[in-house]
Amino acid sequence: MLDDLPVGARLTRIRRIFFVQGARIDATNGPIELTFEDGAVRLFGSGPDGETLIVDQLAWVDPFAEPATEDNESFLIESGKWEVFDLSEIWSHRRFIGHSLTSVEGAGENAVRLTFDDRVMDIGSGCDELKVEFPAS
Repeated sequence: MLDDLPVGARLTRIRRIFFVQGARIDATNGPIELTFEDGAVRLFGSGPDGETLIVDQLAWVDPFAEPATEDNESFLIESGKWEVFDLSEIWSHRRFIGHSLTSVEGAGENAVRLTFDDRVMDIGSGCDELKVEFPAS
């Protein structure tokens, strides 16, 4: 899984998938999608057991993409849905854009530390949540 990360490639986009219900966006956890200059995409999420970190090589696809059927729209209004947000222009995320992935360090089956030049991104899965942190380098 971690062997497939494109070490040496420059990061061009960061998207997060957050749960949205009405006007409320839960931005505390959710999958993260990284896109690199060669077009490679890595989508990090929590596995079916809620603990294992998984990495897919496909961009996130909204299962309820527009246009929604009338039944789906009613369900989504009542229950909420996961939506993708491009965070590449948000300062905390923008500082990674244009930097090369220089190292990948696994931390068991549920966490990884990605280093982009001198910037660090920790991604970990636990309790059915995916957490992303940017510790001081």
